[in-house]
Amino acid sequence: MVQWHRLVCVSMTKPGYGTIDHPLGLADAMAGSGGRIVAGNTIYLRAGTYYGLFTCALVGTAADPIIIKPYNHEKVIIEIGMNQTGQYCHIYDMEIRFTNWEHRYDGEVAEAYLTPLGAGMTGVGNRFIGCIIHDLWGGGSWQTNQNGGFFDCLIYNNGCYRTVGEVNQISGHNIYTQNELEIQYHHNNILWGAYNYGYHCYTYSGLINNYDVRRNISFSNGSRQFASGGLGGQRTRTSAFENNCVYPGDNSWFKGSNCTFNNDYWGGQALQVDALSAENDYGNDAVAVVPDAIPDAPTSGKVIKVFPYDYQDYFAGWAHIAIFNWDEDDTVDVDVSTVTGLSIGDSYRLHGAMDYENDVVEGVVQADSLVHVDMRAISHSVIGRNGDAVHTVATTFPKFGCFILEKVA
Repeated sequence: MVQWHRLVCVSMTKPGYGTIDHPLGLADAMAGSGGRIVAGNTIYLRAGTYYGLFTCALVGTAADPIIIKPYNHEKVIIEIGMNQTGQYCHIYDMEIRFTNWEHRYDGEVAEAYLTPLGAGMTGVGNRFIGCIIHDLWGGGSWQTNQNGGFFDCLIYNNGCYRTVGEVNQISGHNIYTQNELEIQYHHNNILWGAYNYGYHCYTYSGLINNYDVRRNISFSNGSRQFASGGLGGQRTRTSAFENNCVYPGDNSWFKGSNCTFNNDYWGGQALQVDALSAENDYGNDAVAVVPDAIPDAPTSGKVIKVFPYDYQDYFAGWAHIAIFNWDEDDTVDVDVSTVTGLSIGDSYRLHGAMDYENDVVEGVVQADSLVHVDMRAISHSVIGRNGDAVHTVATTFPKFGCFILEKVA
């Protein structure tokens, strides 16, 4: 008898039963394979590039989510997009991208062309976990996706230029989100290179309530690195923001009520708070209520943030690292003792977040749990935007560096 708790997809076209010898196609699996994929199942994808706009309509439960992840940590690429419309589906460790852009930078981009290009969640309890999401229109978690969100992801270079009316304007964010009832989570993501905003919690007429936003690193995005608040009277409400950090760009901005902040680092500057905000607790965060002046970024000192992954069961010994090297030293020592599963003498890879595949160094965790990090600009690279050689993103070194620390098994 076929055991449906283990499913393997090798190609999008080969029919089968869900075993490693007789795999399902990916589109069939995402649609539920005639009702045979149920809550608590795990779907394994074999290595390769899966071409298409995939819609995941699978239905799990809070107690028994459906898990989709690579088989034996193989490299899985989704080319065009993956949108989740079901419930409690958790997608792990995939690269989701679009490499065949046309007119990405000249404004001749039609809305119908953009809409499918994303990593989006419109159902309930859906999550992207440890994924690399880039060169799409953007990543979205929408109003119904309570108990879901983005976790441990690297999200970059999303968006484009498009014409609205007769105006050529930037469009697309790395995380764009709305929420209504129960808590929606965005934990431990790296957000850089978006044409517009890094983190954008915003609405015209919907709701942006009940968020838990922690340990996100946002930098080098086209507009604000962080923004939470809506049009007119719409505010972010009853939400918690903690240990987030940004490298200075356009000032980060907030409009909300009954929210709490704690230990966020706004690039040594201050969070710009809209005057309509009320009854918030800003903890030890630096804030400037409009029209207060925003201070300049520091010119000396260091701030180092080490954020272990939430999902340590899959990503044991992994962490995101942000180094604010205001002194512009050539090297910085980072204490990684807080990273679960990583000990003195362990081997690691350190990936530069701005060129994950190519900017990689290997090393061994030194005495006192130290990792030595080269902060010279000459030692690091920035990957370009697919389909746009005009609007490049500049390096942030030596003043700032963002990294993914990977334990080597």
